Amino acid sequence: TTLLNIIGGLDNYTSGDLIINGVSTKKYTDRDWDTYRNHKIGFVFQSYNLIPHQSILSNVELALTLSGVSKSERRRRAKKALKEAKTFGEAVEVASSEKDGYTYIPKDYVVPEDAEYFHITTNNTIYGTELHSDPEVNVPLIADMSSDIFSRPVDVSKYICIYGGAQKNLAPAGVTFVIVKDEALDKVTRHIPTMLDYKTHVDKGSMFNTPPVVPIYAALQTLRWIKAQGGVEEMQRRAKERADLLYAEIDRNKLFRGTVTVKEDRSLMNICFVMADEYKDLEADFLKFATERGMVGIKGHRSVGGFRASCYNAMPLESVKALIECMQEFEKMH
Repeated sequence: TTLLNIIGGLDNYTSGDLIINGVSTKKYTDRDWDTYRNHKIGFVFQSYNLIPHQSILSNVELALTLSGVSKSERRRRAKKALKEAKTFGEAVEVASSEKDGYTYIPKDYVVPEDAEYFHITTNNTIYGTELHSDPEVNVPLIADMSSDIFSRPVDVSKYICIYGGAQKNLAPAGVTFVIVKDEALDKVTRHIPTMLDYKTHVDKGSMFNTPPVVPIYAALQTLRWIKAQGGVEEMQRRAKERADLLYAEIDRNKLFRGTVTVKEDRSLMNICFVMADEYKDLEADFLKFATERGMVGIKGHRSVGGFRASCYNAMPLESVKALIECMQEFEKMH
């Protein structure tokens, strides 16, 4: 709703898609929105790409203190992020599923009480894991929601900052979004470049530098479309429907297996799977077979291999059914 206000000047939009303090915004009046206005929401432009947060972690749980950093680490890229985080302070892993190939989300970790904030990336596009609810932590919470924003209701009041790239569920690449509480701004005691200070962009109405108008306009149209379809509740229903169908086929089909071992951690956005061990030599054959039948972009990330079906909000159910039919047809041949 507030994003619509920012980019379209639509002061009267109240879609009811956000959850604030555990209550659907459908139940909120205009007066109630005054309690939510301590969040500044706007766009920053991808000429600098949201440093330092994106350099600190990718799809892992992370807690930061000015004198120390604690994190649970779930993917290869996060190891590089950990190295970068040490330039800002002491960095300590809270938990990791690295030894198991990042096939689940660590659960039994403790966030240090003296951490300045706890950082999460809610969806792992490479390994196919996802956090499906807002964590309960005892320190300020920050989230990178680049790849699953607007795919489910989010209790924004639990976060001091939510940010991400627009290129999955919001708009073409070229713009990023930031939702940040007033109380989290202007807290840095050391010098940081003007472009990297969120307050700069808040004070300038997200136009400190020349805005990329086409991605912003596309974001407006996407948000209008989401609202017209029934909001994020409907996006969540569709995502679960798509994912349930495809995961059911992966689990049933003798040729394939999922890469995420804990089913509750499976991503609804990025459904990753590989050939079953005894059919590993058929991987290239299936990719060729699927491509010839119109399946585009299902090759898995180079660090994982196998296949990845990215099912963002715009993906129709019919496309998932077409992939399932392709998998079943290939199974009959073997």
